[in-house]
Order: sequence, then structure tokens, then C-alpha cells
Amino acid sequence: MYFKSFPVVSAKVRPVPLGCSKTILVDCAKAIVTADKFDEVWCVFDMDYKPGQNGQFEDFDNAITLCRDAGFKCAYSNDAFELWYVLHYQYIDQEQLRFFFFKKLSSLWNINYQKNGKTKDFAKSVYSILENDVKASQLKAISNAKKLNKAQKDKVFHLQNPVTKVYELVESLNLHLRQ
Repeated sequence: MYFKSFPVVSAKVRPVPLGCSKTILVDCAKAIVTADKFDEVWCVFDMDYKPGQNGQFEDFDNAITLCRDAGFKCAYSNDAFELWYVLHYQYIDQEQLRFFFFKKLSSLWNINYQKNGKTKDFAKSVYSILENDVKASQLKAISNAKKLNKAQKDKVFHLQNPVTKVYELVESLNLHLRQ
């Protein structure tokens, strides 16, 4: 829903929330693409590390490779998508799990992010929250994300932590914003 709230005028954003494994997400994207035509296809997912869950690193790494092999763009984050939001406020280069970002966002936005921030309605409002918060900066987030990406680029995907490629999708959407 976050990406759907970008005020784009010369592109159509069609999010498809699937809530499945990362490789299955890519397979679903492949099926959608065969049924319809798109200029760009983006797969967006995060690691969301779960201790003791077998195969999660392989699923994450394989999904990124499958995206590239299919010609899709991939906006992955490790460990959590919420890193992207926090980068609007500060640079963080220490490995963290999603609960760190949930706590940080709860404090920044004066909410219980884990309870309320994960709702569809709240997700629709995040673009506006970030755009209207004088302490937040999308340009800073893009710069911070690029810096993280550069520092992590030589590692295997699941070992890149923290990292987010969401900035690439944001830059793409920004090309289509109303002036």
C-alpha cells in the first residue's frame, strides 16, 4: 500500500499482496506477467529472519536470483522493509532485526508500530507521514540506502544486513510524480 500512495501520474502502480515465501512470490509474478503486459515488474520482500526456520536464507537468496533471471526488478530489504522508513530519519549500519525498527518507528510516530503500523490503512498513510514530517527526508533515505548497498554489495544476499533496495523502486516511481 505504501507504493500505491505515491502521487504518480504517468505510471500505474498495481500492488499484489501475496503474503507467501519469496520464491513463490516471484513465481506468482511470472504468472501475472504472462497474463498481462507491464513495462516494469518489481518484487518487493524482506528477509524477516525467524530463528530456527529452515530454508529461509536460501528462499531469500533464490528469490533475488529468480527475479533477476526473469528480468524483474527486486526491491529487497534485510532484515525488514521498515529499515527504509527509518532511513528517512537516520543512517543505521548495524545489523538489526525487524523488532528494532518497529520500536524505532513507534517512538518516531508515537504509535505502537507492531500493532497498528502493520495495518493496511496505516500503510496507505506512510508516504504522507514521511512527506509531511520535517524530520524525515526521502532524499536522505535514498542516500542512506545507497550507502548501505555499497557497503554490503559484495556479500551473499542474506548476509547483507542492513540493506534495502527499496530506494531503486522509489527512484523509479519518482520519475512519474505529478509536478
